[in-house]
Formats: sequence, structure tokens, C-alpha cells
Amino acid sequence: MTPYEPAHLTLNLRIQHFIEQARTILLPWPSDLMQRFGLVTRQSSPAISTQPLPSVPDDPKEQERKCRLLNLFNEINMLAHALSNANHRTIYLNELEGVGGLLVYPVPERSKELRKFLDMRRREAIAEQINDAILCE
Repeated sequence: MTPYEPAHLTLNLRIQHFIEQARTILLPWPSDLMQRFGLVTRQSSPAISTQPLPSVPDDPKEQERKCRLLNLFNEINMLAHALSNANHRTIYLNELEGVGGLLVYPVPERSKELRKFLDMRRREAIAEQINDAILCE
């Protein structure tokens, strides 16, 4: 599996988009970026809330958010099923099985099993893959 196949890049970006939409606790900015842009001083740093975004299960906005997430997930699932290579299809469907768990938890960041999907390293890996694909083409 080459990481630069358009279908794979598209799927990876769509999966990451789904993950970002499922996020309920914002990630802090990396400290090197904060320093580069002068956002950190010795006395202070930007306020980053570690509290989940407010969510009430019966709230129409929360229901709309969950419905949007489910639609995104279904679209990604269809794209994964459309892959012509059975091995690639299996890899993506297995990943989606894990990522789909984000739909279940009101605050997925508190799940030990799902935390890996919400980690900054995942964002960086996707960004690196896209950058490499751009530079190689």
C-alpha cells in the first residue's frame, strides 16, 4: 500500500475530519508554535480548557451534531468499501471499527481505547503524509 494513492489520502483526510468533529476537548497548541507566535510568556500561557465542550444529550444541537457525525462516518465507510484492493479495504474497515467508537462516548477523550485517535501525533502523521504526497508529485 503506497501512502500516496489519492483514494488513501482522501480516506485518511476524511477519517481525520470525522475525528476532529467528534472531539469534545480541544487540544492545546504545541508549545513550539506558541513560542514562535509569541503566545507564551514566562508568566502566562493561553487558556486551554481541559473541560469537555458542553453537551446535553437531548439538546437539539447535540442531536444534530451526532447526526452529522453519523452521516460523515457512513460516507467514509462507503468510500472504504469502494476500495478495489481487498487488503486495503480490510485495513480501512478495521480502522473505522475503532474510530466509530467515537460516536458512542459523550466525551471520547476520556476513553483509554479511543484516546489514540484524538492524539496530536495522529494529526501530525496525517499532515506529514499529505505534505510528502505533495512534495513527491
